[in-house]
Amino acid sequence: MLGAIFGDIVGSVYESHNVKSMDFPLLSWNSQPTDDSIMAIAVATALMNAWGKSDDAIEKELVRQMQAWGRKYPYAGYGGYFAQWLMSRHPKPYGSFGNGSGMRVSPVGWLYTNLEDTMHAAKLTAEVTHSHSEGIRGAQAIAGCIFLARAGASKEEIRTFAEEHFQYNLSQSIEEMRPTYHFNETCQGSVPQAIRAFYESRNYEDAIRRAVSLGGDSDTIACMTGGIAEAFYGMPEELKKKALEIMDKDCASAVKKFQTFCHHLDRRIPASWREDVFQVSEEKCLQGNWLLENAIHRLYREMYDGDRKIPMTDDAKAQKLDRVYEAFSECIQHERHFLVPIACEEEKTGFLGKAFSK
Repeated sequence: MLGAIFGDIVGSVYESHNVKSMDFPLLSWNSQPTDDSIMAIAVATALMNAWGKSDDAIEKELVRQMQAWGRKYPYAGYGGYFAQWLMSRHPKPYGSFGNGSGMRVSPVGWLYTNLEDTMHAAKLTAEVTHSHSEGIRGAQAIAGCIFLARAGASKEEIRTFAEEHFQYNLSQSIEEMRPTYHFNETCQGSVPQAIRAFYESRNYEDAIRRAVSLGGDSDTIACMTGGIAEAFYGMPEELKKKALEIMDKDCASAVKKFQTFCHHLDRRIPASWREDVFQVSEEKCLQGNWLLENAIHRLYREMYDGDRKIPMTDDAKAQKLDRVYEAFSECIQHERHFLVPIACEEEKTGFLGKAFSK
């Protein structure tokens, strides 16, 4: 989860002073962990303490640790309702769909060997406060993406997971969003953006820069992006060292304890994870079809409004078709077999069919 924490630290300076550019100092004298990091540490501590116990015991430990860490760091920047929850003698879920559930969930993505357990644990960490369906979805989406990145999924597979399992629209690029994107603390208004920043990235630092450059709730978006990027790319040693140096002794100690805990678990992910997640056909000749079918399905969604074809230039069509070509490339690079029927009569195939025929 150190990748998520470092993203939070970088974004902390820019939350109130957005920078709509990727060219900015990665760290400043006042870069620091915020509530995102404190709550991620609380979740990690709770999951370690309640490992192997019942859901009820896990939720009680989550509440206990979140309140304990929150009260220890009362000025970390909590939202109003959550700050009240932290101080409550009888804390109850309050139906939030804020991105607090997504910012603290990164430890979940590192602990389990299958998606089902990951999704279940993410739900538990969310619903002690963020019991709204969107709050739970946001936590599950980030944890699921981290799990897939750990498993060796491609970016295209991670994007497909987010779009198909959670109905998030990831079609708009960070560059397209950046000019008009504003502060949005909801899961539905920040989780897709965080995943998109990862999807476009070239390495861990590039992912963080893209997330921060979007503006808005910069620390939380960078925290969520950073969690996925760490699992996918790994994290440069110098950035790990800086993150631990910036944190105080207790936070750094908790992070190291979680890393040791993960190291000693048997977290080997079965080779069948892809079939379990995407319901890939057992037929060898069809094992690449799910990726192509999803890409083509998204293409039609973007090109048609019901039965009505959306007017667009040939260049715009070609850009959208690139997603389908990327899916083909993905299948070929990973030696996945697939079958795609192609009609040859031009008048019956339209733009898509002509492109495939070529």
